[in-house]
Amino acid sequence: MKTGNGTTNLQKTALACNALRGVAAPATVATLTSYMPAAHCTVIAMRSATSNRPFNAVTDKYYKMEVEMLRPGTIIPHPTTVSQDIKHLYVELSKTVRQYFKVSINISPTFLFI
Repeated sequence: MKTGNGTTNLQKTALACNALRGVAAPATVATLTSYMPAAHCTVIAMRSATSNRPFNAVTDKYYKMEVEMLRPGTIIPHPTTVSQDIKHLYVELSKTVRQYFKVSINISPTFLFI
């Protein structure tokens, strides 16, 4: 069996399980050709939060050069904006996590005793 087949089977099973539990499918990521300032800010916030990077990493001159190379004229958010975005993401995503566990627990409490 090819390695990709195992991954594909796992993904299909996870999607089927989520559908049975009523969990919404994850949102798709924007394509590389579509730039959206809000999505850019979200990516910066997620990178800071998940990679333990400081909020002021956006002020790094090489990061600014990279962004300018990839998309000239792009406005990079201020570090305080990144901080506020992370707080907002936390508040909003915590609602999703709370709902996830509420649905998971209501499915079948017998799973806890197996």
